[in-house]
Amino acid sequence: MVLGSLITTFQHEIRSIFQKNDEIPIVGKWDCEWSEDTESDIKEYQSDIIEILKIKGRNISAKGRNKEFGNYTLNGRITISNLIRLDYRVEARKELLGGSILLTPNARMDILEGRWMEFTKSGKVIGSKTKWTMK
Repeated sequence: MVLGSLITTFQHEIRSIFQKNDEIPIVGKWDCEWSEDTESDIKEYQSDIIEILKIKGRNISAKGRNKEFGNYTLNGRITISNLIRLDYRVEARKELLGGSILLTPNARMDILEGRWMEFTKSGKVIGSKTKWTMK
C-alpha cells in the first residue's frame, strides 16, 4: 500500500526517468549570445559556444566555452513541457560562483531563449536575457 502511494505520488518523475527524448533534438553545438543587465541602455554582448553532450531521461549534461571566462560545465533538467533549467560553474575562476539558466525552445527546437542569473562573491545578483541558436 505504501509503495503504491509512492508510485502514484511520483509517477511523473518515474516516467521521465525512463522516457526517451527523441522528441527533444537539442544535443549538439549552440551559439549562445548573452549580456549583463546594466544601468546603461548600451549592452555589451558576449558569445559562447555551448555543446549539449547528453540527455539521459530528463537530465542534461553540457559544456561551454567563453573567451573571457574560460570553460564551464552545465547540468540540468528538461521538464515534461520542455522548459530547460541548467546550472553552470566556471571551474578556473573561483570568484565566479556560477548560476542558473532557464530556457524555452521554439517550435523547431533550433532556438532556445531565456534568462541567466548568478550571484557574485559580493552578493550581487547579475543576469540578463540569453539566446541560443543551433549550429
